[in-house]
Amino acid sequence: MVGHYHCEGLCLLLNFYSFYYYSLALVIGTAFVYFFRKRKRLPPSFLDYQIFLFSLVVWSLCWAICNSYLETWTSYLFVFIKNPAVLLLGTALLSASFRFGEDHWPKTRMQYLYISGITSLIAVTYNIWGFFYRKIGFDENLEFYVPAQYSDDPLIEGSILSIASVVCLQLLACVIVLIIKYKIVNVRIKKQILKFILAALAILCMAFLNILVDLKIMGSEFYLFLLTNVTFLSVTTVILNVLNQENFPTSVSFKIMTFNVTLIYLVLSLIANIIFNRYQKDFQ
Repeated sequence: MVGHYHCEGLCLLLNFYSFYYYSLALVIGTAFVYFFRKRKRLPPSFLDYQIFLFSLVVWSLCWAICNSYLETWTSYLFVFIKNPAVLLLGTALLSASFRFGEDHWPKTRMQYLYISGITSLIAVTYNIWGFFYRKIGFDENLEFYVPAQYSDDPLIEGSILSIASVVCLQLLACVIVLIIKYKIVNVRIKKQILKFILAALAILCMAFLNILVDLKIMGSEFYLFLLTNVTFLSVTTVILNVLNQENFPTSVSFKIMTFNVTLIYLVLSLIANIIFNRYQKDFQ
C-alpha cells in the first residue's frame, strides 16, 4: 500500500481500521464509565470486569492511533502500551472466570493470578528486549509502522510470539475453569457461563491465530478481518453477561442506551469502510 511512503511532520491517515477501533473504544469506554460510577454498589468481583474493559479501551485506542498516524513512533505505542494491555486483559478475564457467579476457589484463583502476573511480566520484558533488535517499517496489511513481525533469529522470533503465547495460556486456563464451574452451578448460571465460554474461546482463537500470523503460516489480511469482527462479538457477549447478573444494579434505560451506541458503532464502521475503499488512493 504505502511501501515507500515518506512523511514530514504530522501525517494523519484515517482509514477503516482507525474508525473501527475509535468506535470500539467509544462503546467499551461507555460500559467502563458505567461500571466505574457504580463501583461502590458492586461486589469486589466486578473489579475484574472494570480492569478488562479498561485494558480493552487502551488496546482499541492504540490500534486506532497507530492506524491514524503514519509515524515511526506508533511502533513504540504498539509494543510498550498495546501488548501489556493485552496481557492485563487476559489476567482480568482469568480472574473473572474464577469469580463468575460465585468465587468457589479463592486460594486457587490467587495462585493462578500470581502465575499469570509473573509470566506476563516475563513476556513483556522479553517482547520489549526483542523490539530493539527488530527493524521498524511500514506494514502494508496493518497499515501503520511496526517493528518487523518475523525474524530468522529464534530468540527474537520468540520475543515476537511471547505476548500471544501467554494470552493463549491465560485464556485456555479461563476456559478450563469455566467448564469446571459449568458442571457445579445451577441452570440459570449455566446459560451465562456458556456465553462466557464462547466469548473466551473466541478471544483464545484470535490469540492462537496471531501466533500463526507471526509464524507466517497464515496471512494477516484474513486475521485482521476476523479480528475486527470477532472482537466486537466476544466483547459484547461479555458485557451483556455482566449486565444480566443478578448482583449488578443495571436498568432498562442503560441497556437501551448500550444497544443504541452499539448500532452507532456498527454504522460508523460500515461508513468508514465504504469511504476508505472508495477513496483509498486519495488517502495514500
